[in-house]
Amino acid sequence: MANLLPGGITEEQLQEWEAKYGPRNEYVKRGAVESLRNPGTKLYFYFRKPDKNVIALAMVRAEEGGKKTPMKSSDVLLQNCLLYAEDELINETLYKGEYEVAMGKVIGDAFPIPDAEIEKI
Repeated sequence: MANLLPGGITEEQLQEWEAKYGPRNEYVKRGAVESLRNPGTKLYFYFRKPDKNVIALAMVRAEEGGKKTPMKSSDVLLQNCLLYAEDELINETLYKGEYEVAMGKVIGDAFPIPDAEIEKI
């Protein structure tokens, strides 16, 4: 039986993601959320670095119609970057929203966009 990594995935699965998206800890990352059902228990999820199209869409969703809508931005990151999440993170009914926000925040924070500025020539 294969050794399982945190969250229950195999090393082979992680290697497949690396082959598709890039090196672990750079393009493929693991996050953890504390269980709201069982405090003290970590729930794991794996995600990939968002590409420029995903970042652009998340930025648009974050400020649609002149209003700040961070939840929509989080949804975009989850839909496009989440590779695997433990069952409680995706199927829990009572805390589903809390888990989605937590995972989306981790994904967004893992790949910050540097500030840029305009300078006069």
